[in-house]
Amino acid sequence: MITIQDEKLLSILRTNARASISDLARALNLSRSTVQSRMLKLEETGVIKGYSVDYGDAYLSAMVSAHVSIKVKQKLTTKTNLELKQIDAISQLYAISGEFDLIAVGRALLADPEWANKVQNGQEKDIIPFDKSFVENYV
Repeated sequence: MITIQDEKLLSILRTNARASISDLARALNLSRSTVQSRMLKLEETGVIKGYSVDYGDAYLSAMVSAHVSIKVKQKLTTKTNLELKQIDAISQLYAISGEFDLIAVGRALLADPEWANKVQNGQEKDIIPFDKSFVENYV
């Protein structure tokens, strides 16, 4: 069962997942060991699944996102799902019905974040090309 203190702890962590145990303890008026044990309990019970990063606008603008439809042989479904989940560039994986079996949502940094400005200014020859070795590691 989640207590009022747990809710307050979760609220602080939603705002700043990198808050130190000491800062959390001060904000909640609890001991550090109490905060650590509450966090451990919340992690073990699945209330806290992990800690994440919110990307800034500049970083996001240098990324490209893609939804990829995938067909999988039925007996390879489990293996395929496990392998795809190991690829850091894939942020989400959905099982679907219809012509395709899965949709993978991927996000990766562009080789040259300034490519759009270079195209607009007629500087296509100055665009830094994508390194194919990144893709070859996953094929």
